[in-house]
Amino acid sequence: MSSAQGQQGRRPLRLVALSGFIAALGLLDLARMLQALMQSDFLIALRLSISPFLLAWVNGVWALVLLGCALGLWWRRPWARRATAIAVPLHALTFLGLQLAFARSDFARQALPAALLEAGVTILAVWVLLSLPGTKRAFATTDKP
Repeated sequence: MSSAQGQQGRRPLRLVALSGFIAALGLLDLARMLQALMQSDFLIALRLSISPFLLAWVNGVWALVLLGCALGLWWRRPWARRATAIAVPLHALTFLGLQLAFARSDFARQALPAALLEAGVTILAVWVLLSLPGTKRAFATTDKP
């Protein structure tokens, strides 16, 4: 293997970390989906303002999207950078919107600033990592089919 091939085959550490982080978000959504489905009878009895099946559906869709983005980042697919840059803010906005629309308790409303801060930091970190020159280079050197 030549040195050019070796450089092309290496993933930058930031790309490994980013794809792992996005995969973790996707797995968290998958766990939330399973939890909503497994505890649906209990959640229905609580008379929540949102259906547990809607929560399961939303989390399932986002699990698929984020896990797809994570795999695309790992495999350095050209579409993955753009898809991740779009998916992460939409993911955050979806769950902030659900919290705003369906929160009934004072605690949920008081937790909103922390949720906004968390979403902002996550979005900023992902965008910064995606726009670093080393990350862009990792996608530029990928062989296009």
